[in-house]
Amino acid sequence: MPSNTQSQSIAQYGQWYYVEAGDYCAAILLKFSLALSDFYFLNPQVDSTCSNLWANTSYCVKPVGNIETYSGYTTATEATTFTRPVTTTDFVPSSIQTATLQPTASGTISDCYVYENAFDANSKIEYLSAADSCSSWAHFANVTVEQLLEWNPSLSANNCVLQAGKSYCVQKWRTPPNVVLPYDYCVPANRTRIPASTFQPSHCSCYTNFRIQDKNNFNCSMAPNLFGITVAELTSLNPWIGSHCDTGIWSQLTSDGYEQVCVLRYGTQPTGSQQPPPV
Repeated sequence: MPSNTQSQSIAQYGQWYYVEAGDYCAAILLKFSLALSDFYFLNPQVDSTCSNLWANTSYCVKPVGNIETYSGYTTATEATTFTRPVTTTDFVPSSIQTATLQPTASGTISDCYVYENAFDANSKIEYLSAADSCSSWAHFANVTVEQLLEWNPSLSANNCVLQAGKSYCVQKWRTPPNVVLPYDYCVPANRTRIPASTFQPSHCSCYTNFRIQDKNNFNCSMAPNLFGITVAELTSLNPWIGSHCDTGIWSQLTSDGYEQVCVLRYGTQPTGSQQPPPV
């Protein structure tokens, strides 16, 4: 116990605070997360308006253990009475009429778990194009835009918007399958990063991201060890690379410095024997 404690403060203390000129109760209570009523209990000298703190004096600001176990400590709980509302009639909810499903868009898969109509003028939505954008529907259905494009081939990757008067597959499965990709460097297909002449998702089972930062660390001769394929297979899967692999492979970087490269065709196995590390 410090020698400058307020003599009336409780002796069973956990922590003291040295009050200086300019201190006030609200700041002290906030600093120590202490209720005002508990501060009064621990320091009986303090008046009901907390206006008589002594400067250059230590006050108790923390009890030892649970303050409710202290002798003389009381808790006041206001009594509250809740009245049960009077029910005159039983509430019978009316059935909700769901919209008739519109014809599916051309090419949309037939074995889909959830089909939804595109929004139309009857939806009373102010910005229809934004509401019917693939990004909005992907967010709603908890899927990716790439999956919507795969399940609904009539959608355009460049301007992906659902058309009024049509229905689309927005969830292919009730529970998404646990897909195990062949290697840990495989990433989900991102059509904005896949060059046009690359094997597209329907023919490629594994893409990897190339970044502009990788340019100083990668050359095509590393493909067999990294991806288990030959340089010829790499350029065959990605014809845009051309005959000069070490320069051509960087020719399709997007504005954000990325491109996706196919490193495994569907239904094939890599020719290399090494298990590649993540890229």
